[in-house]
Amino acid sequence: MKTFSKCVSISLVLAGLAMAQPVSVFSAETNNAAAKPHLPPGVKSLLLNADEFALFSLDPEPDFEHKSTNAFVNHAVLGQIKIITMTTRTSLVAALDEGIGGMGNGLALLPDCFNPRHGVRARKNGETVEFLICFECEQIEVYSSKGTNWFFRTTRNPAAVFNRVLKKGGVPLPTNKNAKALGLRVFSAMKQQYYF
Repeated sequence: MKTFSKCVSISLVLAGLAMAQPVSVFSAETNNAAAKPHLPPGVKSLLLNADEFALFSLDPEPDFEHKSTNAFVNHAVLGQIKIITMTTRTSLVAALDEGIGGMGNGLALLPDCFNPRHGVRARKNGETVEFLICFECEQIEVYSSKGTNWFFRTTRNPAAVFNRVLKKGGVPLPTNKNAKALGLRVFSAMKQQYYF
């Protein structure tokens, strides 16, 4: 009985800690509680002004065994395209920012999946940022060569813009054959620190 009580107590404490976190921890950068989340200004600027900007089509199944000779953040690359024109780059960044803004503020349960089919890599002045994007599960993980990582929620809407750019460039789109059933999980920031 004591063991059961301890388990229940620990579970309640952990649940309380998860719920006690500020709402902004679960959303992108905002200036106030009423503002929509958005890309941090420094990241958005890097994307728009990058010396190199590439869009990737990815196999959603992780390649942790490194079987693929061409991988992006542990996912086999199906194809990629360098984004040279500012018009295309601006439309991709705007779609991404609008997708993040479309999630609104608030504490929400995350789908229990992460099947990224899109990636973005941008480089400027020695800094590289890599976006691993799962529109199906409405989540984005961003990794910076400077050691700062972000996590964002997004709507599925930007996928149409990303797919249009990939198709126009002759890049094959990923399939949905490996899609996992959507479930719910509570996001745990204990394993890795994210900045929003």
